[in-house]
Amino acid sequence: MTCHSLLQLLLIGDSGVGKSCLLLRFCDDAWTPSFITTIGIDFKIRTIELDGKRIKLQIWDTAGQERFRTITTAYYRGAMGILLVYDVTDERSFNNIRTWHANIEQHASEGVNKILIGNKSDWTDKRAVTEEQGRELASELGIKFMETSAKVNEGVEEAFFTLARDIKTRLIDSQAENAAAGGTASDSVKVNQPAAQSTQVNFSLREYLLDLGVEEVGNFMKQGHPFSTKRPTGLTIPVHINSSPASSIEVKAYYWRHVGLVAAKFAANLCINPRHPTWNSCMFAMYEQGNERNVRFCKEAGLAVLRLQPVESPANSVPQPVVDALRKLHQTKVIFAIWEVFASIPATKTLVKSLGQLSSFPWATASTSGHSITLPPMTPPADANRGLITRLAMTSENVVQPSLEVNSGSPTTSFSMTGATISAPPRTGTRRSGRRAYVPSATQHIQHAWSRAVQTDSTFIIFHCGRYERIGIRHRKTQTLYLSELVDTVLSSDPTYRALHIGLYLAIVKDLLDRKTSPPVESALEDGAKRRRGSRPEDGIQRKRQKLNSETTEGRNLPGASKIGDADLAEEVESRMLALIYLNYGCYCSPVPSSFHRVTPSCSFTSSTESFKLPKRKGAYKPSQYFTLLLRQPLAGGAVGVGHPAEAVFESTSRGSVRNDNLVVKLAFGEAEQEKMWHEYRIYQHMWRNRDIKGIIKVYGMFQDAETGTLALLMEHGGTSATRREAARTGQIDVLHVTSEERNSLELALDSIHATGVVHGDVRSDNIVIDSSNQFKIIDFDCAILEDPRTSLKMDFESQSLRAIMKVVDST
Repeated sequence: MTCHSLLQLLLIGDSGVGKSCLLLRFCDDAWTPSFITTIGIDFKIRTIELDGKRIKLQIWDTAGQERFRTITTAYYRGAMGILLVYDVTDERSFNNIRTWHANIEQHASEGVNKILIGNKSDWTDKRAVTEEQGRELASELGIKFMETSAKVNEGVEEAFFTLARDIKTRLIDSQAENAAAGGTASDSVKVNQPAAQSTQVNFSLREYLLDLGVEEVGNFMKQGHPFSTKRPTGLTIPVHINSSPASSIEVKAYYWRHVGLVAAKFAANLCINPRHPTWNSCMFAMYEQGNERNVRFCKEAGLAVLRLQPVESPANSVPQPVVDALRKLHQTKVIFAIWEVFASIPATKTLVKSLGQLSSFPWATASTSGHSITLPPMTPPADANRGLITRLAMTSENVVQPSLEVNSGSPTTSFSMTGATISAPPRTGTRRSGRRAYVPSATQHIQHAWSRAVQTDSTFIIFHCGRYERIGIRHRKTQTLYLSELVDTVLSSDPTYRALHIGLYLAIVKDLLDRKTSPPVESALEDGAKRRRGSRPEDGIQRKRQKLNSETTEGRNLPGASKIGDADLAEEVESRMLALIYLNYGCYCSPVPSSFHRVTPSCSFTSSTESFKLPKRKGAYKPSQYFTLLLRQPLAGGAVGVGHPAEAVFESTSRGSVRNDNLVVKLAFGEAEQEKMWHEYRIYQHMWRNRDIKGIIKVYGMFQDAETGTLALLMEHGGTSATRREAARTGQIDVLHVTSEERNSLELALDSIHATGVVHGDVRSDNIVIDSSNQFKIIDFDCAILEDPRTSLKMDFESQSLRAIMKVVDST
C-alpha cells in the first residue's frame, strides 16, 4: 500500500513535561524514567493507517528551555499540527500554556491544528491541575483536550491519531473534495499529494541507488570487463581513524578520502572507461570552490573532472562525444554535482534533519521596494531523458519548491517604477533592520545550494554533516528539489553508506553524460556556468575590459532612454547617493534590485575624500537621488573582485530618462577583497588629484550593499584587453605588437602615473586596455604603492619591464 501523505507535527511545552517520553512511546512503544533535556530539536517518524490511507507522521520534539526558544520557533511555520503539552503535577507548566499558544499564533501557519495534552495523568497523588481545569483552558483556546500517560501508555495513541485525523480532514480530504468538484487545491497546502495525472510508484532513493550499483556492476562483468586486483575493497565505513572529524574542512576531507574517492573510481570505470587496466587513479576530484563563508561551519565543494589522460587514450576506446564533453568540463573547471558539507556539531545535525520538514521555501531577495525591471524570461536547460530524473514524478520523497514565481514577462527589457520614490532596506545590524543573533536556517542553506546548482547546471545536491546526510535532485523543468530520506552514515545498512554512494556517483555520472552528449539545446543558463571566479576561457586567455560585441548587447538597451556621453554621465552620477543594481546575464535575473549606498565620492581633481561628507542613509529616495545599474556577463575574475560591464539609467529633471553603457562595476565580497578594493580606490583618488594625469580610467566612486556589505567600485569601461587584442592579431600574448604612436601612448600613461608617485606593481598585458581611439590605459591598481618619483628604483624597473614586452611594428 502506498503512503499517501506526510504530516508534520510539533510537540511544545515547558522543559520536563514529558514531550520526549510521549514521542518515544508513540514511535517506539518505549519509555524511560531518565530525564534528558532535548538540545534544540529532535524528531521521529511513524507511519500510521488512517481511514484506509497510510499517513507518514514526522513528529518534532522541541526543547522547552528558554535558551533554545529562537531555534524552536523556527519550526512552527512548517508544522501542520501542534501538541501543547503540560505536566498535570506542575501547575506552572499549565499556566505557561497561554504563552506557548501565543507563540503559535505569532509564528505558526494560519489554521494549524492544535490539541492540549495533560501528561503524567498516572501520578494521581501528585496531581496539581485537575482534568476540569484542562478542559476549561482548552475551551478558552478553542482546541481539543486529552490527558495522557507516557509511562503506562494511556491516551498516547488516541492523542496523536486525533490530531492526525483533524489535519487529514482539513488538508487532504478538503483538497480531494475540491478536485472532485472541479476546483484546484490551495497553493498553501503543504501536503505532498500525488499528482492526479501521474501513476504514482513509491520508491526509496536509497534502494534505487543500491539497485543501480548492483545493475552497473553486473553489466560491467557481463560485458567481460574484469575488476582490477587493485580495486577498492570493502564497502563499510572505515573505523581506523583515531579522531572524529569536527570542522567542515575535516568532514569533507574524511568523506572524500574514505567514501567519495572510492565511489568516484567506480563511476569512472563502470560508466566511462571500462577498459582502463587499473583502478588506482581517478579522473574526478572533489573541487573546493573559492568562497569566504565560515569554512569551519560550512564548506562548499563539488565534483569536477580532474584529469583526461585515461579517456583520451585510443586504447581505451571511449566514445568521442564523451571525451569532448569531459574535455569541456575539464577546461572550464565547471563542477557538475554540489556538496554542502557542514561541521559535525549538534546545530548542523538538526539542520540536515530539518531539511525534510520543508515542502517549500521562501526565496529570499533584496528588500528594496518600489522599483522593478521586466527582464527577458529564461528557459532552464533540459533534464536528462532517462535514469533517476525520469522517475522523480513518481517518487514519494520530500519535494521542496521555491515560492518565488519565475518571471514570464516581455522578451524585452523595460522599467516599471511603482511610485515616485523607492524604499531602500536598512543597513543590516541596525535597529531598523532588527538586530538578532544568527541562527542556522535550513531555508537559507537550501537556497544557497540551489543557486550553486543553477550556476553550474548541476542535478545533484548533497547536504552532509558527517553523521547525517540528505541527497537532493534538482528537476529543472518543474523547478523542484526532491530530497531523500535522512541517511545515517554510521548506522546505514542495506546498503552500507559507501555502497550507497557508489550508486549515487553512478547516477551523477550517468545523468551528466546523458545531458552533455545529447544534441545541444540553446539555453540562457549555459553561459552562466562557463565562467566562475578563478576559471579561464578555453583559449587560456584571461579577459579584461573586453568590449562587448553587438551580439552580447542586442535587445538589452532600455527603450525610451536616450544615450549620454561621459561628460554628462559624470554630472549625473556624482550627485546620486544610491545605486540600484540588477544582474541580467546567464542564469542571473534579479527580481528586485539590491540597494548600494554611496560611501566615497567620484575620483577627480575637483573632489576630495577629506571634504566628502558621508550622507545619512534614508529609507526612501526620489528618482533624482538614485540611478539604476544593469550588470552583464563578468569580464574577468581577478585578485580584487569580479568586473561586470554595466549600463546605467538615470531619471534626470533636465534630460528625462538617459543611459550610458560605457561602465564597469567591480564587486568585492569577502573582507580581504574589500580591503584591496579600498586600497585601489585610494590610489585612484590620489592620482586623480593631479590635473595632468593621463592613461587611467575615470572612477565614479564606491558603493556598499545595505544588506550584505558587498562593495561596488563604479568606473569607466577602458576598452579591450591588450592580451585579448594581441591573441586575436598574432596568436601570441607574451609580446605586445604596437605602432610607434601606441608605444608612445603607453609609455606616456606609465610616466604620468609615476609622476604622481604611484608604482603600479603589476604592469603586464592583462592590466593594459586600449580604447576605440587607440589610446592605452592602465588598470587594476590593487598592488600599487607610493614612492618618491625622484628616487624610486621600482619606477625605473617598471618602465624597463614595460618596454621589454613591446615590439614596434610600424607599417611602411
